[in-house]
Amino acid sequence: MLFTYLKAFITVADLGSFNKAAEELNLTTTAIMKRINKLESEVGAKLLVRDNNGVTLTQAGKSFFQDAQYIKRHIEDSIVRAQQIEKSEKTLKIGVTQLTPTNYFMDVWPFISQYCPDLNLELVPIDYVLGSNCSTFSSHTDSLDAMLGSFDQSMLDFFNCSGITICSLPLCLCASESNYLSSKEHLTLSDLKGQRVHMLKKQAGIGSTLDNVYRNFIELGADIVEFESYNIDLLKEIDTCNDLLLCFPNIVNIYPQLKKLDLDLNETMSFGLIHTKELSASLHSFISAFERHQKDLR
Repeated sequence: MLFTYLKAFITVADLGSFNKAAEELNLTTTAIMKRINKLESEVGAKLLVRDNNGVTLTQAGKSFFQDAQYIKRHIEDSIVRAQQIEKSEKTLKIGVTQLTPTNYFMDVWPFISQYCPDLNLELVPIDYVLGSNCSTFSSHTDSLDAMLGSFDQSMLDFFNCSGITICSLPLCLCASESNYLSSKEHLTLSDLKGQRVHMLKKQAGIGSTLDNVYRNFIELGADIVEFESYNIDLLKEIDTCNDLLLCFPNIVNIYPQLKKLDLDLNETMSFGLIHTKELSASLHSFISAFERHQKDLR
C-alpha cells in the first residue's frame, strides 16, 4: 500500500537512519529498505542516499518529501474520518432529559444487545425545550439518532416525526403528603373540583391527549396552573404546596417525597423513541432488533 511506503520514507528522512526508522515503526531494517526501494521504483527516481553520515535526501527526494508529508496527513485524516463514521453507525445516540424514565428502555436493551452485539448505546443528556418531547427532539436532530420520551400520534404528526413505542404509560397525578387527597389511593374526577392542577403549558404541538385532559379538567372545575417543562424544581414546588401535578407514575421514583395518585382518567401515552422519518444506520439496526424481540414475546 502506498501509505505504508510513504510512512517509511518520511520516517527515514526525519530520523536520517534506516535502523532508527525500523525501531520507530517496529519493523526490521530490511523491511524498511524494501519499502523504500519499492517506493523509488514506483516514483521512478532516487529519493534517498546512504553514506557514512547516515541517510540524506536527494534533490528529487527533497521535493517528494514535502508532498509526501501532505499526502500522509491527508490519508491519516481520511482514515480517522472513516473510523468515526464506522463508529457512529454502530453507536445509537439517544437524548434523555433530567426526568426521563430510562428504566423502561434499559429493560429492553439487553435483548437488543443479543440481536445486535456490535451496537453500542450512548445516552446523551439534553435540556427540555418548551412544548413537548417532540419539540425538544426537533432541536437536536443533527446530533441524536432519537430521543427517549412520551408522545402521541398527533405530536409526531405536528413535528413530522416518527415514534417507536416501547410501552404505554397511564397519566396520573401526584401530590405532597400535606395534600389531603394524598390519603386516597384512587381519585375520582369529581375530586378535582376546586383543586389546583399543574399541567404542561397548552400550545401548538402539545398533542391531542394532553389537550383532551386539559379541556376535561377545566370542565370539572379544576384550576389549571401551566408550566413550561418538567424538572426537579417543579417537583420541589409541588412538594411544598397543596397542588396536584399531572404526570406519569415514574415521577415518584425520581422524587419519592411525592405520592402517586391514580385517577379515573383512562388516558395513556406512548413511551419510547422519537426520531426523524429518515433512519440512521444505528437506529435501523435497533428497530430491526426490537421488532424481533417483540415477535419473540408473542
